Amino acid sequence: MSGNKTEKPTRKRREEAARKGQSFRSRDFIVACLTLGGTAYLASFASLKALMEVFGQAVSFHFQISIADYTEQVIRSGMKTVLPFLALCLFCSALPSVLQTGFVLATKALQPRLSALDPAKGIKKIFSLRTVKEAVKSLLYLGSFVVSGMLFWHENKRLIFSQVNGSLFAVTGVWRHLLFSLVALCLGCSVIILLLDALAEY
Repeated sequence: MSGNKTEKPTRKRREEAARKGQSFRSRDFIVACLTLGGTAYLASFASLKALMEVFGQAVSFHFQISIADYTEQVIRSGMKTVLPFLALCLFCSALPSVLQTGFVLATKALQPRLSALDPAKGIKKIFSLRTVKEAVKSLLYLGSFVVSGMLFWHENKRLIFSQVNGSLFAVTGVWRHLLFSLVALCLGCSVIILLLDALAEY
């Protein structure tokens, strides 16, 4: 009788599974958070104004500025734009992962395993149920992105064509809005797929 009973996982067992990388973690949710956070930053805060000012200074001095000084200014201005973006992307990908694993790092999962090189296990993975699930999920994502693209085009085609006579700064602002709108629409259409995938993995 005791052999048929299923013991509930204790906290120690859950932590051990998390260290081995065997705990529940939705990769699609992490990618969605990363995409949304990165796009929101690009649409709201990213600017090439600093780089344009550096180029404008070079033009005003008739390109008499030294190559070393110009390169240093370009790199410094570029880093001010790129580093916050990279930091935000790292945060948006690390926080959901850590929250799902209960703040336990999968240290044992980083250790090399020679058993992973076994070709027999690789063949089994190709014809496994998980492969079928991933294929179905990919088709669902493709369908949701097609629907998102159609909705986006229907709602914004007039705005897109109206940018022909717009100024550079006006067009940049509009395309920032369009970029965030497209990404948010794609993520919104794929929410159900994310939830179903999380339930299947859990």
